[in-house]
Amino acid sequence: GAGAASAHTLARHRDILQEFSQEFRRVRSAVAAASEHARLLAGAHKRNDSFGAAGGGSGLSQSQIHQQLLRERSGLQSATNAADEVIGQAQSQAQALAQQRALLIDIDSKVGTVGGKMPVLGSIMQSIRRKKSRDQLILSAVVAVCILFTLIYMWSK
Repeated sequence: GAGAASAHTLARHRDILQEFSQEFRRVRSAVAAASEHARLLAGAHKRNDSFGAAGGGSGLSQSQIHQQLLRERSGLQSATNAADEVIGQAQSQAQALAQQRALLIDIDSKVGTVGGKMPVLGSIMQSIRRKKSRDQLILSAVVAVCILFTLIYMWSK
């Protein structure tokens, strides 16, 4: 009686401690991220304020700073153009795959029509479907057994 109740209370307090610990870690990382963000912004403001004073003490003239910014902008534009090109290629590939899918669906329906008109072909196609489904079942069983053995191995460690 009393031992079970205290064990239950202890377990509940452990759960509460774990929840509070997780919440603490989450809040601590959020505070650290906000602090880092504020520190970076403060550093950016200091650099911007110092640009007005003869190159900001960095030894660079306004012209040099301007040239660096233009080079950076050019690099960013190049990266954006490359990303746009990759996206365009992906979209064209998606369209090509959609066309292939439509073609294969059309071929499948035509083969099904021919199979219905010629009973010999229909029976051959039916036996192919049965063999395919049997092969899929065997493959599924092998994968399931491999996963089961992997899980048993992981649990035994």
